[in-house]
Amino acid sequence: GLHTRRMYTRTKSCPRRIFRAFSKSGTEYESPNILSSMRGLSQNIWKQILSDTSSGNHTVIDCTCGNGHDSLYLARILFDLQASSSSTLICIDLNEKAINNTAKRLVEYDSQDIRMLHQSHEKLPKWIEPETVSLVVWNFGFLPHSPEKESTITKAESSVASIMEAVPLIKKGGALSLTLYPGHDDCTHRYNWNMSKA
Repeated sequence: GLHTRRMYTRTKSCPRRIFRAFSKSGTEYESPNILSSMRGLSQNIWKQILSDTSSGNHTVIDCTCGNGHDSLYLARILFDLQASSSSTLICIDLNEKAINNTAKRLVEYDSQDIRMLHQSHEKLPKWIEPETVSLVVWNFGFLPHSPEKESTITKAESSVASIMEAVPLIKKGGALSLTLYPGHDDCTHRYNWNMSKA
């Protein structure tokens, strides 16, 4: 079965943020007791996951790349800390502005295997082989610092479909990482839907 780990924190903008990490191997991922943000918590765990897997070459998917902050951190692990030219980072977002923002943020890694996919995260690319992916990341919600009309809010149905698509892609020692934000419009419904179906 999938190992589940939950982390909680509180912020002014959102009553509660939930982070969940799933590992096929049941590996326990430790995190510092004090972190300044949920992003710091999740990034610490991603680094441990990518360090724990047996191969130095990884395939990592950022299913909701947004403005590219998470993608940039993942790129640094894959291409700087790991110094591996054989790893692949796949960045997905339905919002064209998000894809453009992420591409700009990753420009220093243009010689690496980074694939920008302007599409919904509901269906993952068919060319990804089962049990070949080290880490799949979601940061559910909407595109930060963008007018509401330009934002694409993640929905429960497509989000759960994306999670289910990702499960068979994870290799031994790999993980799924989900960050959700109850407190935004429709977020409580999305949270309950995801937790009951995932």
